[in-house]
Amino acid sequence: LALTLFFSTVSSADYDRALESYLKEDYIQAAREFDRVISQSLSHPKLPQAVYYSAICRLKLEQPKQCIDRLQSLMSPASPLDTFASLPSPSQVRLALGVAYQKLGDDTSALHYFESSWLVAANGFERALAREKIKDWHAPAVLVAHQPEIREGIWVVQVASNPDRAQA
Repeated sequence: LALTLFFSTVSSADYDRALESYLKEDYIQAAREFDRVISQSLSHPKLPQAVYYSAICRLKLEQPKQCIDRLQSLMSPASPLDTFASLPSPSQVRLALGVAYQKLGDDTSALHYFESSWLVAANGFERALAREKIKDWHAPAVLVAHQPEIREGIWVVQVASNPDRAQA
């Protein structure tokens, strides 16, 4: 029992240090510390957060493959996110996966995860984040295809733009 309490305290302190490094944008140190938390205790109450932040650190460090590996572990049936009350939400995980695949140049997978993030969003904030990613994804093609010729003395005002034909 004493040994369990000791390891729990140690990994809680490690998690706090890792989060502090993350907030200071020291992603190399934060990734190292989050990985230490993950390896120390597979039953740590903040294990999903540590895995998520470790993945985001990899994304910030331009290591999308390592990011994907960590995020995929959160999506496996063996570790369902529903059993944990806080961060990360399934929508956040899918959104980060989309960004990682986008960095790898896998457009199909990126769009899939952006769209599935929108579908599983638990609240308006998460849905808006996913919608922005989807809109950003479609916007360049729409702008190039439909950009009107602008002549001097003529004004064009775009009131709205929507990637979904039905909503438009």
